[in-house]
Amino acid sequence: MGSLPSNPHVRHISWKPTVDDNWTLHVSGIVSPHNEVSAGGWVLRDHNSVFKASASVVLSYTTNMMVILLQTLLHALPIIMLSLGVDNLDILAHEYFMNGTMAIENGTYQLSDGTYQLHEDCFHWINSMRFVTLSAVNNLDNLAAIKLAQMGTEISETDQRLGTPPEEIADILTNDVIGRWVPISMFLP
Repeated sequence: MGSLPSNPHVRHISWKPTVDDNWTLHVSGIVSPHNEVSAGGWVLRDHNSVFKASASVVLSYTTNMMVILLQTLLHALPIIMLSLGVDNLDILAHEYFMNGTMAIENGTYQLSDGTYQLHEDCFHWINSMRFVTLSAVNNLDNLAAIKLAQMGTEISETDQRLGTPPEEIADILTNDVIGRWVPISMFLP
């Protein structure tokens, strides 16, 4: 049985197993200036890609994406550590968050006092874990978290799930595991 022929116009996207049986946390945020709504989304899966928890997080309106992502992460981390007992985690978020976090750490990105405190609160949780990696993820590999964030703009209270995913992301989670072909044009600037 041969492999599929290569096609320079498409790319296959699928779940990538974690190192050392780490669980994976995908984080995303969204701003809707027209409706003055901000929300975050996160989804947690174990090392076999099995859904464990998620949330569509309703936030106070801000256009600062770093604040949105920090608030979303700060919502997720206590649940992951205290409720689920997870202390080995791969955190995947938009490249903006990763670059911003590195810039904060090396002092080249200045934060307001409130945002700095959010950052410190998140890293208090992160530093108390046994093992954590922070990595950038493209939007096509973060569809479930993006959908959860979009759902957060349409509700009045945070919707948190343990054990069973929201129906709206079930197909995304399945497709993440079996994979999907996407046009290479979706990766171009």
